[in-house]
Amino acid sequence: ISQAKAKIIVIESLFSMDGDFFQANELTLLCEKYNALLFVDESHSFGIYGKNGAGWVNEYPNLKKYLLAATFGCGKAVGVSGGFFATNSLLLKERILQKSKFFIYSTGVSPFVSGAVYESLKIIFSQEGHEKRKMLFENINYLFSNLREIHFQFPLILERKRQSQIFPFIFYSNELTMRISNYLIENHILAKAIRPPSVPQHTSRLRISLSASHSKNDIDKFIFNLNEALQ
Repeated sequence: ISQAKAKIIVIESLFSMDGDFFQANELTLLCEKYNALLFVDESHSFGIYGKNGAGWVNEYPNLKKYLLAATFGCGKAVGVSGGFFATNSLLLKERILQKSKFFIYSTGVSPFVSGAVYESLKIIFSQEGHEKRKMLFENINYLFSNLREIHFQFPLILERKRQSQIFPFIFYSNELTMRISNYLIENHILAKAIRPPSVPQHTSRLRISLSASHSKNDIDKFIFNLNEALQ
């Protein structure tokens, strides 16, 4: 057990390679037991989950008292680039301003990028954003339901209680994963293979990330070609 005075748990709210979420109850118990603070990466959940897409932590008020800071990527649902860091701790903010090499030695964000992020955030927190999230969740359910109907046996998909937009199709073998990925690309479906060291050994996969702009026809085409590739 760490004897450090300050204990900080660094975690993603939505894990980018497996498509599952942190377990809020267990995380709360850890924070209580060890008097730990949370540093949460909301890059893959921001714009989609939580109230008005504000992030996954917003779903769990009990965690907020332990939240030291959160990071939000602007290249996922926001659709631009870069990201931002949020904290209520003046001490942490000052330390970052004075000590962070990435902050000190990086070029300032372009006004064009800032403007694009601002316009995107207005959409995310609007009725239009609500409608886009609704469309995305319909796509998630549609893909999940169709996978169950054809009896895909991928535990990380079929056994998860809560679905996200990220679906990991784990084929274990690097060679098989590459062959299926290449077949899909030949049929105009971009599903890049992800292999170690990006993921653990023997868990090579295709990582599918749905969006609100995908149509049911897009999803049907993917499932059809995936079946063809497996044949």
